[in-house]
Amino acid sequence: MKTLIRLSLCLCLWFVTGCVTPTGDSVVVRSEQTIAIAYDTLDTFLKLEHDNQALIKAKVPEVHKFAEKLRQSVTVGGKTQPFGVSVIQSALDVKNAYKRNRTPENKASLISALAALESVVRETQQHLTSIK
Repeated sequence: MKTLIRLSLCLCLWFVTGCVTPTGDSVVVRSEQTIAIAYDTLDTFLKLEHDNQALIKAKVPEVHKFAEKLRQSVTVGGKTQPFGVSVIQSALDVKNAYKRNRTPENKASLISALAALESVVRETQQHLTSIK
C-alpha cells in the first residue's frame, strides 16, 4: 500500500511541477522523469511479485505472467537483458543520443521510445493495482 501511495505521489509531483526548467529542454526533462518513474515502478512491481510469487501465481496468474514477460531475456543491439530493462535502456540511449544531437529525427525517436516505455509502465501499474 505504501508503494502505491509513493508511486501516486511521484506521478502527482511530475504533473504539478511540469516538464520544463528555465534552461532545460522539455523533452529531455520529461524523458528523465519518465525513465525514473518507470524504473521505480518496474522495480517495485517485480520485487512485490517475486516476494509473493506462489500466492500471486495461484490467485492472479496474469500478474505472474506479466512479471515473467518483464524478466524474459531479449537481445537488442547485441545486448541480452530482461525485457523490462531493455525498454528502459532503450529510452536512456535515445535520450542521450538526442542530448548529443538535437535533431527533429532524434526528438521523434525519443518521443517514440518514451511512448513505448509509458505503455509498459501503464500495464505494470494496472497489474500492481490488481495485487491485493
